[in-house]
Amino acid sequence: KRSQIKIYFFPSNLVHYLSLGHATAPRFISSDRSSITLTWDSNTSVPTSYSVEMKCCKETTWTEAHCTENLIGKGCTVSNNTATLIGLQKDTAYFFRVYVIYKNWRSVASVSSEAMLIKSGTF
Repeated sequence: KRSQIKIYFFPSNLVHYLSLGHATAPRFISSDRSSITLTWDSNTSVPTSYSVEMKCCKETTWTEAHCTENLIGKGCTVSNNTATLIGLQKDTAYFFRVYVIYKNWRSVASVSSEAMLIKSGTF
């Protein structure tokens, strides 16, 4: 019998996806009347940007967050590991997650943040 050699091919984007790294769960830094500033860590070794998504209350769908810095189109794509999310409502719980972006590749989503909210009467 002849032995068979199996060759596996991986799409080029999968190779980058596997080595891209990921972001940690976002953490609260501060808030004001309608915004929350958060930060996260990343284990990536390539120059990247980051994209932030959010969901409110008991929603199940994640949507693009809006922030003060946005590198690409609409939403929230930032060049470092800090973002100020804008247009938020008081007394509403928000959850955030982060993607590492490199060229046309995107990492898996970070773990979701804990609930973050702007409390009435704080300002």
